[in-house]
Amino acid sequence: MGKSFLCLRCDQSLMAETSEEVESVRFWSCKSCSSRYTENGEGRLHDRWLMPITLALYGVIYEKEPRKNLEKVTADMRRKGAKFVELLIDHISNELTNPKQRMSDIHQFIHADEQQLRQFLALLRDKLINFSVND
Repeated sequence: MGKSFLCLRCDQSLMAETSEEVESVRFWSCKSCSSRYTENGEGRLHDRWLMPITLALYGVIYEKEPRKNLEKVTADMRRKGAKFVELLIDHISNELTNPKQRMSDIHQFIHADEQQLRQFLALLRDKLINFSVND
């Protein structure tokens, strides 16, 4: 029998989307909350491309100082609409309160480390919350 994981958001069992023979990267999904994950070569889960946090972090892949892109990423995320922003705020808040994955696993970051990425996400969340409140 193969490996199994629980959803990082709702603790339900994940369904494998790739064969056990695949060793480099495997994909998982949750039927309960629709979250999607990637299992990297080291066996760690992280949000799969197109999950909200992955879209926010995409804007800082090449940045030495992710904070410098905060305004642009904030604007990009707001353009995705209120429902997306609400979901992104929820995902960031949950991850920062109860870390379950490495942000640095999500993309092939050139410069940023885990601490910088988490600080960036905290700043982004706060800007999005302030925008939502003042809207």
